[in-house]
Amino acid sequence: MESDVHPLDRNIEHPFQCTSLQQIDPSAVMSDGDILSLAPSEGKHPVNALQNEALCFPSIFPQGKNSYFTKNESGDFIQERDRKISVTKYFDSRVLSIDNRFQGDPEWIFYAQYLKEVEQVRNAATIALKKGPGITTQGLKITAGDLMDKEKLNISVIRNNLGYRYLSDTPGTPPYWEKTMNGLFAGFKQIGPPSFFISFSAADRRWPEIAQAMLAQQGKDPSSWDTLTWSEYCELVNRNPVTAVLMFERRVGQFVKIMTSECQPLGGQVKDMFLRREMQERGWPHIHAMVWVEGAPLPEANDAEHINFAEQAISCSLPDENDDPQLYDIVTSVQRHSKKHSRTCFKNKTSDCRFDYPKPIASYSYAIRPSEPPTGTTMTEWKEWATEIVTKVKSFLTHTEDLHLYTVQDVLSACNTNEEEYKIALGALCRREQIVLKRNPIEAWINFYNKHLLRFWNGNMDIQYIYNPYACAKYCLSYIAKAEKEMGG
Repeated sequence: MESDVHPLDRNIEHPFQCTSLQQIDPSAVMSDGDILSLAPSEGKHPVNALQNEALCFPSIFPQGKNSYFTKNESGDFIQERDRKISVTKYFDSRVLSIDNRFQGDPEWIFYAQYLKEVEQVRNAATIALKKGPGITTQGLKITAGDLMDKEKLNISVIRNNLGYRYLSDTPGTPPYWEKTMNGLFAGFKQIGPPSFFISFSAADRRWPEIAQAMLAQQGKDPSSWDTLTWSEYCELVNRNPVTAVLMFERRVGQFVKIMTSECQPLGGQVKDMFLRREMQERGWPHIHAMVWVEGAPLPEANDAEHINFAEQAISCSLPDENDDPQLYDIVTSVQRHSKKHSRTCFKNKTSDCRFDYPKPIASYSYAIRPSEPPTGTTMTEWKEWATEIVTKVKSFLTHTEDLHLYTVQDVLSACNTNEEEYKIALGALCRREQIVLKRNPIEAWINFYNKHLLRFWNGNMDIQYIYNPYACAKYCLSYIAKAEKEMGG
C-alpha cells in the first residue's frame, strides 16, 4: 500500500537528509510574510577563506579552534602559536598528520590545494613586482598608472605575456608548461633524442601494502586486506586518498632507483629522465617517462643496430608458465589487451582500436617506413590494397581461438598472403618509421614490456623505443602543450 505522505514531508521529518546550505523544501522553514533571500551575500565583501577555515569545516574543527588563524577578542585574526609558520607548511603538516580527519576529507584537501596555489601565486607576484625589470618588450617603463589603466595594461603587459611569467613555478599554468617544454627540448639538444618512452599505471589491487597501510591507520588488522569486497576496498581508498597517493609516490621513487641503478634493466646506464604525472579518470595517478640511455644507437645508425638495442629492453613474448610462473601471471593479468576492448579504445570515435590491437605479427624483427605506391598504382588503390591485407590478419587474430596452435606463416597463409607482402602492407599504412618486433600469433594481444621493470612494478606498463627523433619531438610538443582537462584514460 502506498503512503499518503508527500515525499517532501518525509524529508522534512528527517532534517538530517537536508544539506546545511539549502532545505529540500524552502517552505518548511518559512512562515507567511517571510522573505526568501536567494542572494544573501549580494552587496557584501567576501570573507577570507583561510581566516574562516574552522567555520568552513565544523566537522574537523568542532570547537572552532586550532585552525591557521584564530579570531581574538578585538576581532583580529592572528596565529596563536609561538612560532609562526607559512600557509604551505601549515597545510603540509595537516595533510601528513597522524590525525586523518584532514586527509580523509576530500573537500578540505581541495580547499588546502587552492589556498596553497593562491599563496604561491601571491608570493610570486610580489617578488615579480619587487625584482622585475618594469619595462615592456619595447623598452618602455611600466608605471603604476599603466597597471591601473585597462587599455594600457592589456597592451603593455598582458599581450606581451609579462603578466604571466611569474607563474612559471606554479604547476598547471601555461608558463609552467612552457618552462617544462623548454627544459625538455634543452635535453634533446644537449644529450640527444631520448631512447625510450615508458608509461606506468597503478595496479593498486596487486599491491597489498596500500590496503594494509590504510587498515593499520584505522586500527584494523592489516592481514585482512584480501577479505575486502570491492565496495569495501573502494570505500577504504576513498577515505584515505592521501595515503594512496603517498604509497604510489613511494613506489615510483623506488622504481626510479631501480631503473637508474647499475643493474641497467634497459640495456644501458640511464643518463637522464623526464617524468610527468597525470590523474586517470578512475582516480589513480599515471606516469609517463622519457628515458635517455647510454649506448643507444644514434639516429643515423643502421636498422640492425636499432633493432638489436630495442630487443634488449623490450619484449612482447608470453612467458612460459612453468619456467617463470611469476612473470607469466603478471603478463597475463595486466599486459594482455582484451579482445572485447574498452571504451577508451574508441575514444577517437573510430571503428579501429586506437592502441592498434591486435598488434602486427612477425617471425623476426624488422623496420618499416612509409612507402610510395608502385608505378601505375594510385595512392588510394595502394592504401586500399594494404588495408585489405592488414584487416584480414586482424580479423583472423580477433575471431580465432587457440592461437597458440598457429605460427605466423599459418595465419598469413590463411589470409591468402605471405610475410613479405604483409610487411609491405604495414609499411604502406604506417605514418612514420618504426620497428616491428618478433611476435607470435598468441602474443598479438600482449602489450610491450620490459621483463625486469614489469617484475618490479607488478602493474601495467608500456614501453616504446624511440626510432624516429623528429616524431618524438613532435609528440613531446603536443603532449606537453595538452590542457589539463584533456588528461585521463
